[in-house]
Amino acid sequence: MAGGGLMEVTMVEESENRRERRQRVLKGAAIINGTNDSEISCTIRNQNSGGAELKVPVEAFVPERFV
Repeated sequence: MAGGGLMEVTMVEESENRRERRQRVLKGAAIINGTNDSEISCTIRNQNSGGAELKVPVEAFVPERFV
């Protein structure tokens, strides 16, 4: 896959209607899996008080839910 082996993961419900527009950002971040203390490096692409869009490596296993 082009783009350095990254894919965009968007977990959004079809009926989602955002009340607040997401602000574009470019921040380095990590998803921490508390079960086995693993860390997945990612990039925050946009965010608001209700959520964010993350860009993660293609091979990463992203838990369905995390804080």
